[in-house]
Amino acid sequence: MSTKTAVSVVMSGVLVLTLGLAGTAGARSMELGEGAMFGDGDPSRDIQETIWFQGFVADAGTSEPINATYTVTARMYDAEFGGATVWGPETHVATVIMDGWFNIELGSVLGGLPAFDAPPYYLQLTIDSEMLTPRLKLASVPSAFQSLGADNGLDLPYSGTLGTSGHAFQITNTGPNVCGYFIINNAGSTAASLYGMHNGPGTAVLGWHSGTGPAIRGVANGSGYAGVFDGSVTVSDSMLVQGIIKGRSLQVEHSIAAAGTLTCSGIWMTRNPVEGYVLRCADEWGNAEWGPPNIIDTHNEGSTTGIGSSPTQYDDCQVTLTVPGPGYIVVNSNVRVHINHTSGTMDNIQLAHGTTPTSLGTSYDRIDEEIPSSWPSVSEIERTFSVHSVHEVTGSGTYTYYLVGQMSSGQSSGDRFWFAQMTGIYYPYPMPVRSDEGEDIEFLRKKAELENR
Repeated sequence: MSTKTAVSVVMSGVLVLTLGLAGTAGARSMELGEGAMFGDGDPSRDIQETIWFQGFVADAGTSEPINATYTVTARMYDAEFGGATVWGPETHVATVIMDGWFNIELGSVLGGLPAFDAPPYYLQLTIDSEMLTPRLKLASVPSAFQSLGADNGLDLPYSGTLGTSGHAFQITNTGPNVCGYFIINNAGSTAASLYGMHNGPGTAVLGWHSGTGPAIRGVANGSGYAGVFDGSVTVSDSMLVQGIIKGRSLQVEHSIAAAGTLTCSGIWMTRNPVEGYVLRCADEWGNAEWGPPNIIDTHNEGSTTGIGSSPTQYDDCQVTLTVPGPGYIVVNSNVRVHINHTSGTMDNIQLAHGTTPTSLGTSYDRIDEEIPSSWPSVSEIERTFSVHSVHEVTGSGTYTYYLVGQMSSGQSSGDRFWFAQMTGIYYPYPMPVRSDEGEDIEFLRKKAELENR
């Protein structure tokens, strides 16, 4: 083998040696440049897990490029002198040198290149039996700094295009916290924190949660919406809405419920919205109508309370509703009483929904039941009554109604309440009126006007 005057080794890619080093023994030198591809042994990264090296060898006496075939051996160390071997040796036999240039692919023979996550790394090359010194320190090309930055945050703004059959972006969090958090910290901004758009028939935004938390959650701290849907909305399972849904069309395959405002399943089809009302399903086909919100209160009472000769509330049997505006509160009670009847005395019981615990309300909302004096004496006559009343309210507020009873005649110690079920429901004004065909009367009137023009 003739004496070589210099060896220049060029490494292309993410890790490069940026020094030009003069060697001993044969006056060889090595340099590393750009262009290699490498991997860290992680099969989830779609990169080539080898490093390409390119070197140049010249004759020491004439400086002419070498044309020959040599064996090239490569090692990596964790120190410039001494230290531990972190990779190698890898031997590339019959390496062809043509016009001074040769190429070797590190990792193609031995494999198992280091992860390059604990620098420094030093490369040691041997050509035939001639070891090149000093070792060459591996450094980073500019593109590697961008790769490093990806561990701590994106270089923003970022925009890219990818054609793949798999997920373009995916984060899996096995801990208890969220995978992605999008915040606009600008009270005057009308932009969306998270924006999803799909040009095909798929889903613009899809969230999946294996626990009990929400798969997707939007929070609006300002005057904007937590979520806005500009197209059709499809619910393939149950959905809970705690606010207001606004949209052009909505298809529901299973069930959807809005706390206190909305209950519907199927396809919503309706017309003529009524102020203060919410959309409800009218039949099993999903046809909808406007109805009052679900403001309701109920009470079941099973204690024994005597009925006196003056108006008396049945224990704590009452309903309380807090309503947003004017309308009607309809109260219904099913009441069971026991009456002690004495022959020759007429018993008269009165039941009503009072606005105070000692009020029997108006006469047309009151139940009056008589047991004639001609009846024989009976210690317990059991009677069940249905008490119904409608109360108009003129504005928002809290309203309470009491189940009140009185023996206006024939009162005795055996007269008593036995059981009651009480329900109050709020209907905002105006109340809807529907024809037998299920059409809104107002809609039919307007339809007839248009047809007669």
